[in-house]
Amino acid sequence: MQKIKIGTLPIFCIIIIILINFPSSYSRVYLKNGESPQLLKEREVYWYWKGLGIKGRVIIYFSRHLNFLALHESEFLNLRTGFPVRTIDMMSAYESVLSDENFLWVTVEAGIARKLYHVIPERTLSERIEVARELRVFNVKQGEPWEVQGNIIKGHYRHTPRYVLTLKDLKKINEKVVLALHPSYFEFDETPEEVYNIFKKQKIQADSISFCISDGYNNSKAIERLLRLKWMIENIPFL
Repeated sequence: MQKIKIGTLPIFCIIIIILINFPSSYSRVYLKNGESPQLLKEREVYWYWKGLGIKGRVIIYFSRHLNFLALHESEFLNLRTGFPVRTIDMMSAYESVLSDENFLWVTVEAGIARKLYHVIPERTLSERIEVARELRVFNVKQGEPWEVQGNIIKGHYRHTPRYVLTLKDLKKINEKVVLALHPSYFEFDETPEEVYNIFKKQKIQADSISFCISDGYNNSKAIERLLRLKWMIENIPFL
């Protein structure tokens, strides 16, 4: 194949080549110094990440739930009533209805996450796979196709890839990640030791770790396991 000499290309072609070869890494914001683990309410995690200035990151979230209840712009049309017609700041509108159920969706809308891993308990995987297969056609119409590959559910929201998987399928990620964990992940058979060992084996590196507890959540066994993992990460560091 004949090589193309840069000198023979128009300037706009050179610019396109540069943009293709240097993708959105400039929009990714990492923390120069890793933050100490935080204990927060679930919806507060969004404000914590935003306050740190995190952008365009890989987020791994451990929970029984996906916390991705998406809203549509049409639900905010009532904000445009009156004269003169106002332009809506959609992010402010989304943040005004921030909740435990939708905070990861708002995180994607804000550009904080560019890739999202939902790590769920083993016992809930088959139910998630069944739902993904049943809703595949419906979700394609909504712009969010789901695909089941083995024990991993793959999908996307807009241009953000999303993966629903269990701990054993979490592989090494070749960059620092943002970690958050909810005690509902530990409601069944999962243990903090298993999570810690996978982090260590896969050399997961994180510059932000959040431990989340929702209002009214009272599963003491799950909370105890979450706090034990927090203690392990703080006192036997590897990240």
